[in-house]
Amino acid sequence: ALNDQTAALSHQTAVSPKLHDEERGIKACYFRGSGLGSTFIDYLFHGITGHDIRELCIEVYKYIVKNYNEDYELWMFGLSRGAYTVRCVAGMINNCGIIKYERDNHQIDDATIDDLCNEVYRIYRSPNKDDKPLSEEMQVFKARASHTTATPIKFMGLLDTVGSLGLPRFEGGVGLDYPEFYDLVVSSIVEHVYHACAIHDRLWAFRPSYAARDQDSKFEIHEQWFPGCHYDIGRQHFRFFPQSLARFATFQGEIKPNLVIADLVLKWMLESIRTRDPDHHVIPDINNRIVEIDTRMTSGKTDVGDGDIYDKVLDHGPFGTIHTAINMAWSNTTSLLNNFLPALGTRLQRLGLNTITDALTERRDRRIPSSRAVLILNDYMVGGRTIGDLAAITETRYPSRTVQRFKQYME
Repeated sequence: ALNDQTAALSHQTAVSPKLHDEERGIKACYFRGSGLGSTFIDYLFHGITGHDIRELCIEVYKYIVKNYNEDYELWMFGLSRGAYTVRCVAGMINNCGIIKYERDNHQIDDATIDDLCNEVYRIYRSPNKDDKPLSEEMQVFKARASHTTATPIKFMGLLDTVGSLGLPRFEGGVGLDYPEFYDLVVSSIVEHVYHACAIHDRLWAFRPSYAARDQDSKFEIHEQWFPGCHYDIGRQHFRFFPQSLARFATFQGEIKPNLVIADLVLKWMLESIRTRDPDHHVIPDINNRIVEIDTRMTSGKTDVGDGDIYDKVLDHGPFGTIHTAINMAWSNTTSLLNNFLPALGTRLQRLGLNTITDALTERRDRRIPSSRAVLILNDYMVGGRTIGDLAAITETRYPSRTVQRFKQYME
């Protein structure tokens, strides 16, 4: 599983935790995505730049290469950019297969494996037609170097895949826009795809990457829309600034997720796993976990978090204070530069601070692109109460008009 941040993993965890259960025949590894244990500002910045996607893809692919054999099924999970990294790794496998770690009864040395995994990523990114999955070149490479399993990935669980990569660019008539990730199509090497998307998120830097199949694929994608924001879906809890600064009043403040929504999504994902693993091999106590989630959701004691914070993040608490100070500093610099060359300072200000601020906080309602979309709305019942009531989903707390626009489109 690969995540951008989770409350389930200690902030002090320094390495990727692994589970190797020989009795059950299971090997698992959690890969730390950027933002783990960090601040909300880091969360925004890393989401916009996507600077470490390459390293994460190679790290995950390398773990699979070193641990895979043809008796295994791959079950992959990811949140946010971690979800897209999982999808990219699936693309690497589709392109080049899973490289054999042993050849002629000998393990390949680590340096060679590193080089091969880096090359697989370069091939996956390459626009060259000879590097495409169905090219003769790739077919020969896979027959020579890779395992022959046709569908090695049994299950892919995705939580609100986001689709921005790289710094924003300006588009005429649009404003700030972002380059797409490398891969939107989930290949036929993945059997089951379950994707949870956030209805109410409005941060443009984290617009969703919808999962799609090739037209001739025999496998489906189960994509479901849930109430709440991106950080609600992922149970992500943030401070504005590092813990070391929290003792100063200016730097206090935090963002809390809606745990009712987080539990609703988790329950759906566990139920999806149970459907594809009826013998409960992957999670032996899965039934008990689902019951615990139901009990917690309907208890009336679960924290419903801060709701949509995007309109408040620059105006309230420590972030607003710092933003005001930055604006004042920029204004002084602008005035000084304008004394030497009229309008120079003003133009630099617009290009500098305003661009950064817009890139981090630009808000647009999401769009649900398919008339066949499955939506969990406020009137969805959980234990005799609506999810709107349990999770305190109101227009004040969640101002997005995505659902209203979808309904208008459907009328």
